[in-house]
Amino acid sequence: MVMRRVAVEMRTIHGVKEVEFFHDICAGICTYSKTAVFGSVGGLFFDGDFGSKNNQPNKVHFFIPRFALHMRRTPGMVVGQHMRLEGDTFVPDGYPEDVEDSIAKGAGKLKLIVRVEE
Repeated sequence: MVMRRVAVEMRTIHGVKEVEFFHDICAGICTYSKTAVFGSVGGLFFDGDFGSKNNQPNKVHFFIPRFALHMRRTPGMVVGQHMRLEGDTFVPDGYPEDVEDSIAKGAGKLKLIVRVEE
């Protein structure tokens, strides 16, 4: 969730290609990869590098739908939300059990350092 929050901020607020970030619970590098379509949804792909864990690279490749990129830094910031269909309306479905709600809502100090500008 922290890496997704970083990706949204680096693209919508700062408009840069790569940042180094520091958060209360982790640190790393987030890089914008490409704009593309995933299934039937358009959005952006990112690469994240958390360094190494147990002498193995700790990297992620992830997608953020375009609609999730229009958020701005607010106390209730959520960069992705699971939805379920009830009748003909989509309603929020919470977060997976392994995601702490306070992190998903933007808790914790975050510092971004621009590494590559566009």
